[in-house]
Amino acid sequence: MWPAGLAPASLPVNRFEKRYRGGGEGRIPVLLNLAERRIEVYTRPGQAGGAPGYAQRQDFGVGTRVPLILDGASAGTLAVEEVLG
Repeated sequence: MWPAGLAPASLPVNRFEKRYRGGGEGRIPVLLNLAERRIEVYTRPGQAGGAPGYAQRQDFGVGTRVPLILDGASAGTLAVEEVLG
């Protein structure tokens, strides 16, 4: 399961929390950026700029597909517009 956050007005705060607080063990945090109509996927947990967090962020906009990985195996993709409407 992906912990997902919705962030229209609180985007800077949510990005801070994703970067520095992180998700649980084995999770890939996902931010649904409604204002910019994209999905932000955070990976490579560890130290980010000297603080705990995620070293990499990949953005998926409308017209792209987010890869779904379950138990380390590819489970297909999901169209961004299917999630954001």
